[in-house]
Amino acid sequence: MKSYNQYEWVSFYEELAEKLLEYKNNRDELVSLIPMIFEKAGNIYGTEIKVPTIDKKNDEEVVLDVDPFTFFAFFNKLGQRREEKISILKSIKELLNIQSPVPESFDEVCDIPRNNAAFFPFLDGDRNGKNKRKEHDIDILWSLFESALNLKSDNSSDNQKDFSSLFDSAKKIHMIGISKLTTGLSWIAPFNFVSLTNPNRNYIFKSNVFPKNLIASIPVDNINDISGEQYISFVNVFLSFFGSKESPIKSFPEFNKKGYDFYKSNTNDDNMQNTRTLNAACLRWYKPIIDALIELGGSAKPSEVRKVIIKNEHLSQEEIAQTTGRNNRRKFITNTAFARNDLREYGYLENNTRGTWVLTDAGRNAVLTQEKIEEIFRTVHHGNPDRNTTDFEDEFDSSEPAIPSIDFLKDVYLGNEEKDFLKRLLNDYKNLILQGPPGVGKTYIAKRLAYSIVGSKDENRVMTLQFHQSYSYEDFVEGYRPNGEHFELKDGPFKTFCEKARNDAGNSYFLIIDEINRGNLSKIFGELFMLIENDKREEEHVKLLYSGQDFSVPKNLFIIGTMNTADRSLAMLDYALRRRFVFYDIKPAFESDDFKKLIVNNPKLKTLKEKINELNDEISSDDSLGEGFCIGHSYFCKEGCEHNLSNIVKFEIIPLIKEYWFDNKSNREKWVKELEDIIK
Repeated sequence: MKSYNQYEWVSFYEELAEKLLEYKNNRDELVSLIPMIFEKAGNIYGTEIKVPTIDKKNDEEVVLDVDPFTFFAFFNKLGQRREEKISILKSIKELLNIQSPVPESFDEVCDIPRNNAAFFPFLDGDRNGKNKRKEHDIDILWSLFESALNLKSDNSSDNQKDFSSLFDSAKKIHMIGISKLTTGLSWIAPFNFVSLTNPNRNYIFKSNVFPKNLIASIPVDNINDISGEQYISFVNVFLSFFGSKESPIKSFPEFNKKGYDFYKSNTNDDNMQNTRTLNAACLRWYKPIIDALIELGGSAKPSEVRKVIIKNEHLSQEEIAQTTGRNNRRKFITNTAFARNDLREYGYLENNTRGTWVLTDAGRNAVLTQEKIEEIFRTVHHGNPDRNTTDFEDEFDSSEPAIPSIDFLKDVYLGNEEKDFLKRLLNDYKNLILQGPPGVGKTYIAKRLAYSIVGSKDENRVMTLQFHQSYSYEDFVEGYRPNGEHFELKDGPFKTFCEKARNDAGNSYFLIIDEINRGNLSKIFGELFMLIENDKREEEHVKLLYSGQDFSVPKNLFIIGTMNTADRSLAMLDYALRRRFVFYDIKPAFESDDFKKLIVNNPKLKTLKEKINELNDEISSDDSLGEGFCIGHSYFCKEGCEHNLSNIVKFEIIPLIKEYWFDNKSNREKWVKELEDIIK
């Protein structure tokens, strides 16, 4: 294992952690030192360094209390200049009597967003007076801090149990997510705790550095809601691997550096001038924000700035209304909020009180060429990109409410674990086929699954096609089509949708192919078979058949196919395509909680449900049929079905039975009679 001395910041950070522990029961003294630390740091730096806003009472900035993680965040913020960090640490060294030398390199340190650096909420709460700090929030953070240092010294089961409990309490504090909490732990004990930032997660799961059996042993179902016990197991799995001969990495600081390098290599290609990173949606809005503020006299509310931008940029209602993210924010509002944050970090907008955007002198005189725009983005984002709109809620105002979040998967008759598993499956493999008998809601689930990840019913990002026997490569990818007296080369929907996704790399796009097994898949996909594989996305290119254009499939395009397992007229799915998809069986959900609620006040439907279950048992046990031919629940989930059971059975269920047992008269007549008896 590499020695601690390899990372010059480690000894300072570890000594500071031990020193802060002395203030656990004397927090008032530590609070009194904070203004002195920043005053002295400003003198060293040569310009004022303001005390960060970590609390508000009666709408005034105050420093009444502090936890050790927030203290560390004073000098571990994204976009913070190196000289500013060093000046703060020199001041801390003098005032807290730290013996270790002040570090000058921070390559292996994970930072957190500048405007979300406090680990506890304001006393006043957010701008709407909600999410106020609870009485014991800061106490919990101090206790976790002490417990983490105890665990570092003695990895006993009692210390693990104490740490796990406090970790679970801390993650419930408003303002704290797993990325932020684990980053804080990585500061105070860098060789004992791992930061689960987005770059580090991507490095674990996408770099191919770590053996598959190692990744499979990570005891985490949902890394965004990891428990303290799971986090300890996670850490132990990697520490064990670091100690092995086959591990190319020997410590968490080294892991942080490699994780960030991997992030940069996958988002900053020197040969493409940082194309993918610099395509971030916020870049478009730097200049319009500056121009709008100049037009408005130098300062304005966010809503006023956006009104001017809409006018100046001639934005359509469709562009303004598009939504994104799990909170269903309007994309225009979210992206301009990100852009404003970048401009503030760069010094073009003031770091003022919330609710008003104000130009600095540098912002008024700025000339925003494309080169300058790219420079702003690179400067601000030289660090951990892990941020979201909750990092700067003050950039929204009450006149711009978020569109209410919709649970698109609430009525698909799947359990919560199954829903989460489907999302993870799609995210991991990118190509998913939902297969099952008629009437289980495969197409409906596919659409709702896509909408749930998009965060809204955004038809621009979810496209549905249906394959059939006559569908071809020329229909799907590109081909010649008649245009008057001659033929013209036309792009098909797949090629067009891929380009749309490629030009919006920050968002996910979903192609739903209904009845995927009804088409001749070799004929439809042609030379694109290879390109849809997860590890070939954007890495492999082929020349298209007609245009000769170099083509690849973007990483942010997800393909969901549906397949009816009861269609006997179709051959098995092409094996070349089969191995490029994962298959998930959708089964009848008559016993689900949601379906049971549906039949509570409908005794006839309840009786029919029980009979259909019996029918499905017999279908499953029939060697000529099997589970793939069962009757699905969605026949009985249509609006008004309780008044239309007779027609559903007569014209939808019975014809299926007659088809299934066309060569078995006794079975056919038995089940037709039993079903007809129920609906009389």
